Amino acid sequence: MNASELNILALDTVTEACSVALNLRGAVTQQLEVAANGHSRRVLGMAQHLLSACGLNLRELDALAVDIGPGSFTGVRIGIGVAQGLAYGAGLKVIPVNSLEALAEGVLRPGDGETAAATVLPAIDARMGQVYCALYGSAAPGAIIEPALSAPGQVANGGHANITGIGSGWDRHAPALLEALNGSVSRWLAGRHPEAAGVARIAAVRGLQSAVSPLHLRATYIRNEVAKTTAQRRASGAP
Repeated sequence: MNASELNILALDTVTEACSVALNLRGAVTQQLEVAANGHSRRVLGMAQHLLSACGLNLRELDALAVDIGPGSFTGVRIGIGVAQGLAYGAGLKVIPVNSLEALAEGVLRPGDGETAAATVLPAIDARMGQVYCALYGSAAPGAIIEPALSAPGQVANGGHANITGIGSGWDRHAPALLEALNGSVSRWLAGRHPEAAGVARIAAVRGLQSAVSPLHLRATYIRNEVAKTTAQRRASGAP
């Protein structure tokens, strides 16, 4: 079954943007809300709304897709937990998608009226003075530079120029990122988040061969600590 024939429900809750998208044989519809919290309450209602609007139920889908991070630890867990529950109950598999790739998707293959980028450096604010970042290009599948955790001043361009920056990491750390990338950035776009529409499109292209059992879904945290421990703070001299 090719991408144009798949029906996929996609979830994204890893940042303050909570979204659900439905890919119906290549046509993507999305519902998105930006809020500081409450994703666990919103996402199920949004999913039901989209399915009802299209006259579908979960068992009529080919698969689910979910953003597995990196991002907010709580947000990643919410998305995976909801996807597992929905998929398990409906007997479906789940296609996992990285948040940085979903973020880049919006400018590598944008909608009507937007200019596509050749190379994208998505960066999500990771707190503690760091960003989750990667580098993607339109010429080849996969990452040019794999997702990693970095200080904004140490992000690399991999020898590429004419880069488009996107994501909350840019909103918070643009001066340091621009300095580190040393003239290789042509523009950066403010106020952008990973969205379920991007997750749905990526999942549709990858197809069912990339789907896993809901019990085998694994989060991509990159950093395994939410905040510095008391011992770490004391060792650094912080209060």
